[in-house]
Amino acid sequence: AIPRGPRLGTKVVELEQVSFSYDEHLILLEKLDLKIEPMMRLGIVGPNGVGKTTLLRILLGLLKPNHGEVTVGDTVAFGTLDQKREDLNPDDTVVEEVAGKSDQVSVGGRKIHVASFLDSFLFPGNKKFVKVGSLSGGERGRVLLAKLLLQDCNFLVLDEPTNDLDLNTLRALEEALCAFHGCVLI
Repeated sequence: AIPRGPRLGTKVVELEQVSFSYDEHLILLEKLDLKIEPMMRLGIVGPNGVGKTTLLRILLGLLKPNHGEVTVGDTVAFGTLDQKREDLNPDDTVVEEVAGKSDQVSVGGRKIHVASFLDSFLFPGNKKFVKVGSLSGGERGRVLLAKLLLQDCNFLVLDEPTNDLDLNTLRALEEALCAFHGCVLI
């Protein structure tokens, strides 16, 4: 389960007449209006290169639109999962990546021993002490999902979260997203 984050207000995210292009020939967004309301789930689907990740980056404030306005509510706390898995340090062990130097993590305000926490993400025994750089794509995905649960967020922005995940992890992720008390943009 993904812990309940801070209270989400009535104003979440609004995009008004948002346009974005890398040059005059590659227009990815043109005059997009989008209003995301509390508890909304939104999936963005399309072929590679049409601007799905660009839209997410604009929403998160990582890219500025060429035109238009993006308004994010005062109470919004984003939790993100990057499709490229760049948020991981390949030289850290799984434990270090998830808990730093601590032997405990805080999940929904509750302290849990990091080893027990990682057991639930299918990292048994010594697998917790393997360097992240030597993990498979699916294992890296599970490390990112573990880190996501530790973020105190009320709006999840997940860029291709199912890449390399096995069927059991996919099912668990789907159930957790359905039960999450906040907004989800995938």
